[in-house]
Amino acid sequence: MKKTMRKIMIVFVAALMVMMMAVPSFAVTYPLSTTVYFYAQGGNVTQYGGDIISVPAINTGAQVTYQTGFTTNFTTAFPTPSGVTHQYEDVQPTVMDAIYDVYYYLNNYSNNGITIGWDGSSTPNGAYLYQLNGVSQIPEIIQSNYWKGYSWHIFLNQVTNSWNGTTRKGLIPYYASNMPLQDGDKVYVRFLESEQSW
Repeated sequence: MKKTMRKIMIVFVAALMVMMMAVPSFAVTYPLSTTVYFYAQGGNVTQYGGDIISVPAINTGAQVTYQTGFTTNFTTAFPTPSGVTHQYEDVQPTVMDAIYDVYYYLNNYSNNGITIGWDGSSTPNGAYLYQLNGVSQIPEIIQSNYWKGYSWHIFLNQVTNSWNGTTRKGLIPYYASNMPLQDGDKVYVRFLESEQSW
């Protein structure tokens, strides 16, 4: 009788340990609310090659709330093309989900004018904002090792060009699709001039 009870306990404890290991390492507390702000100063930009591009002024935002806490109920908002692996797809909301959902709401429930691009060469794959409100990247100077122009920049909780991973504040250093949301996050999407050298 004691041996049987002991065997049952061993099997029970082993099953419990296996179930505990299956719990995801990230914990999401729902409901989860995030506010997204879109901003572009507006005006004319001279594109590389001489064309003048008119950028409309944008200064709007809204809040989105995710109610579900179960992976079977959350659905990623933005499209994921075949051949691309999105690490949080249908698992939990990311900064890109919030951007896509708020734009969709503010644009009268239409996703016209927003385009998500994907970097399939990095690991994990990542989604970036290619076009918003019909405005995409505008190169001003293109050289063999230098680029200057306007593009969409995504900041989390504070508009600053540096990133603090501990406080989760600043310019997101990687793709918005790879940044899980936390309750109370503020996302700032700004059309800004920047330059890069390599």
